[in-house]
Amino acid sequence: MDLVDLQRYPIDDPSKPEPRALVAAGRTALAAAGSFTLPGFIAPPALKHMREEANRLAAGGFHRTGMRN
Repeated sequence: MDLVDLQRYPIDDPSKPEPRALVAAGRTALAAAGSFTLPGFIAPPALKHMREEANRLAAGGFHRTGMRN
């Protein structure tokens, strides 16, 4: 299972123009707005797997109910 949607974001070969264009767009966006989003970057099957794993592990996480500054 691929983690990244390589059809949408073909970053698997950095020598190709597509990944370089994506990096350039990211740098431009970061400089202008301070953020860069990649909608759909995580492949849907991988995202589903991550959600299932997070839900399964959530009960063992640290929880705090008290107030803090």
